[in-house]
Amino acid sequence: MPQLTPLTPRLTAYDKASYALIVSAVPGVLAQELVLTVAQELELYRQAGNFLRAFHELPLKDDDKLTLDEAFAMRFEAWKPRFAPLLKPAKVDWVKGKLTEAMPLLRQLQRVPTHRDYSSRNWLLDLRKGIKLWVIDFEHSRPDLCLNDFVRLWSEVWSQRPDLHEAFFDGCGQDLSADEEELLATCAAIDALITVAWAYEHNDAEFERQARVLLSRLAQDS
Repeated sequence: MPQLTPLTPRLTAYDKASYALIVSAVPGVLAQELVLTVAQELELYRQAGNFLRAFHELPLKDDDKLTLDEAFAMRFEAWKPRFAPLLKPAKVDWVKGKLTEAMPLLRQLQRVPTHRDYSSRNWLLDLRKGIKLWVIDFEHSRPDLCLNDFVRLWSEVWSQRPDLHEAFFDGCGQDLSADEEELLATCAAIDALITVAWAYEHNDAEFERQARVLLSRLAQDS
């Protein structure tokens, strides 16, 4: 991603056979491990929003034969045998209903480059001169719905810190529309279903608990 090299590690070598990449080192500490002042947090989220807008605007030829509504439906059904036994049928049906409602909007949207794990766990901060953000860990990156990059922040941060939400979208240059907010909630619900299954399979009880709490909160708020 040469357009983003001031903000990301630089690709130095790769091997297609082993799916291996070698990237340059970048300075800093993971943001989630730092205790920051409020002013530093606001600047971090402003820079994070600015980066994500630039990332989403990178040129992309979407040659996927599946439309986004078809892709979301297939993903839901592919994971269903894994999450359905772990949850009450009513909760699974509720999320499926939200996805069905979102289909007309999804059908109109296009894929963009996405990170798909965008949060402070993948932000390095260099504090030697103010705040310098580096974005790392693109292993899950692929063309997808732009809103999938907001899911973790929306679920884990913004409900408790509206000031960070405001700073992030100040960096983005624009906020979400009402339709996008509704669709983002649906994306978060689907992600929570999948997380329940993934966390159960990997014996991560705390991660599973967080996903279940989020599902209950979303259902109550709807």
